[in-house]
Amino acid sequence: MDTTGVAPFDEEGARGHEFGRHADVSREGDDGDDTTTDAPPAVIVASVRLSGGPLALSESLAAISGASVQPNHHTVARDGERSLVLSIVDASVDEVEAAFAGDSTVEGFQAVQSFPDRLTYRVALAESAVLIAPTSLELGSRTVAVEGRNGEWHADFQFPDRESLVTLRAFCEANDISFTVNSLSETEYPGTVADDLSESQRETLKTAYESGYFDVPREFSQTELAEELGISTSAVSDRLRRATAQLIEERFGSLDRREGS
Repeated sequence: MDTTGVAPFDEEGARGHEFGRHADVSREGDDGDDTTTDAPPAVIVASVRLSGGPLALSESLAAISGASVQPNHHTVARDGERSLVLSIVDASVDEVEAAFAGDSTVEGFQAVQSFPDRLTYRVALAESAVLIAPTSLELGSRTVAVEGRNGEWHADFQFPDRESLVTLRAFCEANDISFTVNSLSETEYPGTVADDLSESQRETLKTAYESGYFDVPREFSQTELAEELGISTSAVSDRLRRATAQLIEERFGSLDRREGS
């Protein structure tokens, strides 16, 4: 089983340069009293890759590895049936449905909508399918973003402490799910709007801004942006659309959509 990238989290503790910050800074004042300054609680931000085992839709992602899969929401029916609504970019109907049909974690599926640049499906999960989000929620962590691409799930988490990250890794190992840490950082603030974007969305926005895509007149086309990122134009459009919607919602809160929009 692949556990590459999780070496910093051994049982003896994290490496000093990873988690070496002190939460409290104490100094002795001129009057001899000890003064303690409490820093904001640290948050551990981890970008991880998950695949294999009974992980929900892991087999489908491997079958359509060139596609981008975005989970929209997860529901649980009264009878306990779990389902996911997914948006899929860069895959045909035949490819997607063949992947679902051959996936042991899928009980059934139904097309919801079809657009020129993406497909939307409701997928009923098999009883054996494992979802990571419920366990991470129990550990007090926050799932910031999830995307299926290159045959794997890519997820950004915010953990309250090192132990919760180690516990989630152990849960994945116990279920034969590969858990690989791509990047790891510690921050002393609860989060910003940018933290709610996925790694790929941040990369797309940053590249678009730096290249002049948002300039008037536009200096960089969507086709050029797609070539720069190594993805399709429809994937660029989808990432920009989702990232912009996320930024608007975080900045202005929940807004009423116009009827018919």
